[in-house]
Amino acid sequence: IKTAVFISGRGSNMESLIKSTRDQNFSALITVIISDNELAPGISLAKKYNVPVEIFDKKKFNKSQFETNAQRILLNYI
Repeated sequence: IKTAVFISGRGSNMESLIKSTRDQNFSALITVIISDNELAPGISLAKKYNVPVEIFDKKKFNKSQFETNAQRILLNYI
């Protein structure tokens, strides 16, 4: 199952999920990491595991615009 992970910080849960995908019994494949924080330490972790990262500042969008932008990103990767 193609999966996206949203992060805003360290990315420790994201890293656990990425490591879990190495298990053949784990049915998810992490196809993109989405962050609202361009300085999130988890971004470098995602890059370490060669997972694409998309960054956008949700504060620049109203709720509808944020959801539309997130959906556009998801449709490109999922």
